[in-house]
Parts: sequence; C-alpha cells; structure tokens
Amino acid sequence: KLANELTESGSRYFIAEEGTEPVGYARVRLSDEVKDHLTESALELQRIYVDGAHQGKKIGVNLMKACLDYARQHKFRWLWLGVWEKNFKAQKFYRQWGFEKFGEHIFQMGDDPQTDWLMKKRIDT
Repeated sequence: KLANELTESGSRYFIAEEGTEPVGYARVRLSDEVKDHLTESALELQRIYVDGAHQGKKIGVNLMKACLDYARQHKFRWLWLGVWEKNFKAQKFYRQWGFEKFGEHIFQMGDDPQTDWLMKKRIDT
C-alpha cells in the first residue's frame, strides 16, 4: 500500500527530520472527494504525523506551513482534511490554523465504522 501511495500521481510529501532522523511527514494530494462542497480547486491534506517523542517541537507547525505554502504556490483555493471525531488534539491543532468543519463522512477502520469530520481552510493568495 505504501509503495502505491508513494508513486500516486498528484501527491506531494514533506518530510521533517531532526539531524538525519525522519521524525514526521505530511502528504497532500489532488482529490475530488469534496467537489460537491468545495467547488473551487481544493487540495487534500491527507496525512500529517509527528513521532510522539518529537511532538511539542513545532514540527507539526513546520509541516503545516509547508503544506499551506505548496497549496498557495499551486493556486489552490482550499486545503481540506478528514479527522476522526474523537481526535480532539488534532481538531484543536487544525482549528488553530483556521480550519472549520464543513461535513462528516464514515471511515471504515477494519470492521468498525468511524465518523471523520471534514474540515477546510481557505487559502489566501
């Protein structure tokens, strides 16, 4: 699965390193999953992860800045994402960046259906 993701067209990865050690990454990708909600060009922030031992060091902040800069440079009007409804820490992080909830969808985690919030941020040019 990872090999497929790495070669998927329309995806861009940002890797955070401390020294030579990778400590986090973000992935943005082209997606039309929310075209009914966001009619202008939208880029999905599909993943943003920071290793637990490295959280609190502004790594997530720098990854988010990289994603927003990329969206701006490529003239996207929206950056959107899905976040589990019970991941309050992530929701707080996204709200601090100006993301707002605009919908929900069901995400299948094995046999367990879970609700993801869809959140969006308008990209200022």
